[in-house]
Amino acid sequence: MGSWTGTPPSFVAGSRAKASEDQTLADIATAATAARSTFASVVTNLTAGTGGTSSMRYRRLGTAEVQGRYLYVMGSGGGAAVGSSPRASLPADPHSSYASGGSATAGFARVATGTLYDTSAGAYRNAIGLLNSSREMLIAYWDTATTLAAISSTAPWTWAVGDIIQMDFLYETA
Repeated sequence: MGSWTGTPPSFVAGSRAKASEDQTLADIATAATAARSTFASVVTNLTAGTGGTSSMRYRRLGTAEVQGRYLYVMGSGGGAAVGSSPRASLPADPHSSYASGGSATAGFARVATGTLYDTSAGAYRNAIGLLNSSREMLIAYWDTATTLAAISSTAPWTWAVGDIIQMDFLYETA
């Protein structure tokens, strides 16, 4: 169902695959083409509110990587809010080679890229997901071509109903 965590078989040129290896390849193909699994991400400083969305879907292939998407759409009420330096937990531990820590403007490892969209103005901003802790993606944006900035309730704009954060992540796992 979108995830496979086995070890790929190795083949020798000119040899025939064993039935078990054929099944492994079929399992890999199924995982690669199946729907992504949902993940109940712990989200900090983003509240979707009434009619809003906050969801994460992912797939894992082997023990090597995790790929997925986080989507936030601001609702019309019920506590809908964007706070300072929003972040979302990730579905698997990143590899130890990723340096973690930092802040929205001095983060370390990039694990995602994305888009911020202001529906009222039709404006877009490029976003980046930085590894903030061992398993958390901090969402920041490019204020200019070379300046990374922290998201807040008023940056890069005053957030309103229908505004969107979409992050596509891909990272090596532990």
